[in-house]
Amino acid sequence: MTAEPNVDIPAYLDLIPPPLLAALQEGAVPVEGVPGMSIARGQQTAFPHLETTEALRDALREVLGDDVSARCRPAGYSGSVAILACRSNASAQVVAMHLPRILEQLRQRLSHADVTELRLAIAPERWASP
Repeated sequence: MTAEPNVDIPAYLDLIPPPLLAALQEGAVPVEGVPGMSIARGQQTAFPHLETTEALRDALREVLGDDVSARCRPAGYSGSVAILACRSNASAQVVAMHLPRILEQLRQRLSHADVTELRLAIAPERWASP
């Protein structure tokens, strides 16, 4: 049996003046799956790519294994296109063969569909030592 998470942190709540807490709670919406927790309205949709980046890393690792996924990583987003930067042309070619599977794994991990296409870029400078 798994215990429900407890997000009631009285010591933290004691630091927030009651009028401020009331104002914050007015504009907040509950977080699904975390009883008692709420966040500012629109906050989850304001940063959709945070969840997507982690899901994309996981999808790369699952489809390609640790070796290849360590040579390609999420580099950015342009609308609904995620850009993967690869260390070398050889790594990009391996990833290119598996793009449909990576995209499918990504879709299975996300509750939203903000990425509809993956593109590759060869960017060895992302791995350069300082």
